[in-house]
Amino acid sequence: MTNNSVFKIVQIRKLDGELKRVELLLDLLDADYVPPLSSFLEVEDYAQKIFESAVVFVVESEGADVGLIAIYANDLKTKCAYVSTIGVCREARGNGLGEMLLEKACTHALAMGMNRIRLEVAVDNLEAIRVYRKFGFSSGIEAEGKVSYMSGVMMEKLLAC
Repeated sequence: MTNNSVFKIVQIRKLDGELKRVELLLDLLDADYVPPLSSFLEVEDYAQKIFESAVVFVVESEGADVGLIAIYANDLKTKCAYVSTIGVCREARGNGLGEMLLEKACTHALAMGMNRIRLEVAVDNLEAIRVYRKFGFSSGIEAEGKVSYMSGVMMEKLLAC
């Protein structure tokens, strides 16, 4: 995959076949997550959860899915959206796809009436933390102990209204 590749972001619809698409992409990305998804959850069950409850955007390139982001933007009380997962295939990295996915998630969150967006990242996932900071996220509260599978940092970005 080169910088000349054409990338397109599409929203996953609740249609036949789309759940399998999300599952296959999570399986493909599994080893690149820090820690790997399969080390603390069943990927098939997680795919089902985000397919049913989150809004999922996928990056397509040359007929293949190469990245995704899942966002919850339904907390009207706090007006805070939450990115539950984001990932880009190793071969497609370096093309700004993480930023494109984050931009799509922020645009969606704003459209849903949210004024900030949060995500959690493993403290040793320095590459992801760099991308999030570059995109305007700042470190917030320590999330250690909040989840059982990692020591994490909660990051947040205020959304322009």
